[in-house]
Amino acid sequence: MFEGYNLDLSKIEAQAFLNVSDADIEAYEEKINGLKKSLKIKIDTEIKLPRTSDNRIDGSKLINDWFPEYRADLFISHSHNNARTAKRLAVWLTKNFGLTVFIDSIVWGSANELLRGIDDEYSVLNKKMVRQLIIMG
Repeated sequence: MFEGYNLDLSKIEAQAFLNVSDADIEAYEEKINGLKKSLKIKIDTEIKLPRTSDNRIDGSKLINDWFPEYRADLFISHSHNNARTAKRLAVWLTKNFGLTVFIDSIVWGSANELLRGIDDEYSVLNKKMVRQLIIMG
């Protein structure tokens, strides 16, 4: 990440600010659905956290593995309550500046869902172990 900003647009979400309509937002969501579906399949079937030689998670490799054909100019992360505002901003940036915008929640849902998937795979007591304990117990 080169720059980070904390942008508060919560006070101006009047359903049409920045001249972005609901139809524009729906078109944006449809456009990114292909990426969402392919990433969801990849996450569900092969959640892997690549490690460096000192056992740290390799963020660059993770990005390249999960998003090999997707390059964004901007990354928007937001609270669940601001999802519509984030989409509206993404559409505006695309329409006015030709920027490719990645919104985290459009692709992998809420952070809790993503973390649950990672936790299920990598926690000490994961689903496989629970099933084995139930069968044995």
